[in-house]
Amino acid sequence: MAADSLGTAAGEALTHKTPKIFIRKPYIIGHAGGVRSGQIVQFCCDLPAPPKNPKDLMRFMVKDFANVIRKGLEEAGNMEKYQGTREESMAESLVGVHGHIFRLFVDFSVYESEHEFDAIGSGGAYAIGAMAVLKGSAQNRVVKAVEVSSMFAAGVRGPINYASI
Repeated sequence: MAADSLGTAAGEALTHKTPKIFIRKPYIIGHAGGVRSGQIVQFCCDLPAPPKNPKDLMRFMVKDFANVIRKGLEEAGNMEKYQGTREESMAESLVGVHGHIFRLFVDFSVYESEHEFDAIGSGGAYAIGAMAVLKGSAQNRVVKAVEVSSMFAAGVRGPINYASI
């Protein structure tokens, strides 16, 4: 998994040391959007152990994992009202576990792409397009995809961080 180092808010663009990706074994997690949401997941949530059977992963991600994240963000006061009705997270996440990568949307719905890759954030669409045509190792593909994103998305800037499990 790879991520840029730019944070944007209120017209400011700040390159920061706070990584957007982290490892909480057996998970690798990346986030885009509110930095605080990622920090809560990284340092405050007690992440449940995934099932041993990969066939049960989607059910687990929807029923257990997403609800633990929602509860942790609610307890930390890090949810926002969407159109005055339901509460949503302030960030999207990618979660890698047991060879699968899941996207956790702000409304806590869970998605697994039919492709072996996914991307989120302001450069996500560029990164997905780049990964679809790039060849080589997974590390080279994801790092190059972030580089390509930084060429076209104003909200993407290096240095690029990479992590794997």
